[in-house]
Amino acid sequence: MQEANMQNLLKSIEEERSRISNDLHDEINPMLSAIKFNITSLKQLNQEENSIIETTNHVIDDVISSLKTVSLDLMPVMLIRNKVIKAIEQYIEEVNGRKQMKIVFANISNIEIDQVIGVHIFRIIQEIIQNTIKHSQSNSLFIQLKTDNSSVELETKDNGVGFDQELIFKEGKGKGLQSIMLRAELLKGKCIINSILNQGTKFNIKIPILQNV
Repeated sequence: MQEANMQNLLKSIEEERSRISNDLHDEINPMLSAIKFNITSLKQLNQEENSIIETTNHVIDDVISSLKTVSLDLMPVMLIRNKVIKAIEQYIEEVNGRKQMKIVFANISNIEIDQVIGVHIFRIIQEIIQNTIKHSQSNSLFIQLKTDNSSVELETKDNGVGFDQELIFKEGKGKGLQSIMLRAELLKGKCIINSILNQGTKFNIKIPILQNV
């Protein structure tokens, strides 16, 4: 019963993320674009007014860019279209564009990942990337995804400072790690974390495909 409740909770969260992402993409973005168009269309302005409009346009561009990033973080369009691997590639490309860390993605797959499992895989990868950027001090992250007819296997490796997993959990921290492990557990999978201080962190997650989740 507890597992079913957790599955329903995660499903509700993903549905809400999808709704918010669609609202940002379909409603707020066009409104900002329309505002920018109207401002740019103003004529017969003096130099000072033109300077204000130019500054305003830059601010609007920044807001639109931020909204696109938030929308992608919440729910990539490709994930909604049941193209899980494309959604992962798109997300990694967007993160690489921020130039916070270099991510190399290797996809060794011969089948598309089912969306029910794929949403969890995407969130696990997202969590690993964000944790690595925030805490590892790593300048690179290698991600390999391998699928066949029986399982999905995810491996990641960074060259950061590493961490003491037992200490983190003892201090009540590591919510991102707990989220990763919870998702793997709900998918009847295995999650192995190997982190060594000053030598980096490795994740190995294997999820069986032939199951009802």
